Amino acid sequence: MKTRTFFQRLETMTLLSASLVACQPKQEQEVTPTKYTLDDFSVKEIPSSNATVISPDSMVLSSPSDLSLIYDSILVMPSTRTTDNALWLLNVKNKEYRKALTIGNGPSEVNELKYLWKTGNTLHACDKTGKVLTIEVNPADLSTHVSKEANLEVNLYALCTMSDGNYLTCGREDRYHIVDRHDSLLAKTGVFPVNEVPSGERITNMNFSVEMKASPNLDHIVCANHKWNKIEIYDAKGKLKHWLDGPIDVTSDIVTHQIPNTPVSFVMIEPNYTFFRCAHTSDKGFMVSYDGTEFVPRSGQRSVGYNNILTFDWSGRPQQIYHFEQPFWNFAYDDKTKTFYMVIETNDEYKIIQYTNLPLK
Repeated sequence: MKTRTFFQRLETMTLLSASLVACQPKQEQEVTPTKYTLDDFSVKEIPSSNATVISPDSMVLSSPSDLSLIYDSILVMPSTRTTDNALWLLNVKNKEYRKALTIGNGPSEVNELKYLWKTGNTLHACDKTGKVLTIEVNPADLSTHVSKEANLEVNLYALCTMSDGNYLTCGREDRYHIVDRHDSLLAKTGVFPVNEVPSGERITNMNFSVEMKASPNLDHIVCANHKWNKIEIYDAKGKLKHWLDGPIDVTSDIVTHQIPNTPVSFVMIEPNYTFFRCAHTSDKGFMVSYDGTEFVPRSGQRSVGYNNILTFDWSGRPQQIYHFEQPFWNFAYDDKTKTFYMVIETNDEYKIIQYTNLPLK
């Protein structure tokens, strides 16, 4: 999928039918949002001259919707320009690459990749049918072994593995569910990050998509909202610990536009901002890419990517802003070598670049 299509889809109007307002867990409403601004961070400027292209010209990349690093040397990213495999694997040391994860309906195949995450050096993928797969990669030759892990709700927006082996999931209903591998509902958690909802309208996660990542030790989970200025931090049991509000003060609401003489209503976010997209976690804290620009309908504007990465510790304290002169679509970070890997777009083509020697504060 082309980048412009990917982001336009997130910004398009959602069709919803009228129903009851969704209930929210009482315990989560007791967490008070912590406000922060850009002034709370130290700033590090990164010139584009520091970047080095590492992806081979023969590696045709697409869909910068995710980028993961395993074994400190293997980059994993979705591939949507091919009809046979759903992933690219790239060894950043020797520049060898190959396709992985067969597209299909078999028990070890994926039917339209919906979400990709990792635990340690093991990859996990969920497709539109709710099938969860485990992907083990051999770093020596990039060969893979794929096995079926679970069957969950169809068309999940985001999910990750918790410390007890259960999943925190973001589906259509409620904010988040905690489910086991048999999709049995164990608990509900989370707060929809909106102040007001039109009377009679139902809150669904179609308007509240998030980037969900767990820390390597699985003690924390960060949920960074794509379209709202809110970041949620959960503990290993799925309890909301911190709810961050910033870095700019924007009050966006759900607004209904009724189509005359029909029962259909268009539900929109107004004003419509882009906030956080990709995320990286360590045992000490997390990073999110940040935009903070308003989308103006019918303006013809097109996003060119992100220029900022915000870093936090797990208590939600702001640490540092990395401001990159070269816009990027997604990133991964190697904590050992202090290297950023990024997907960029130039002349309608995607490349992977790296920035070395960028330690976190």
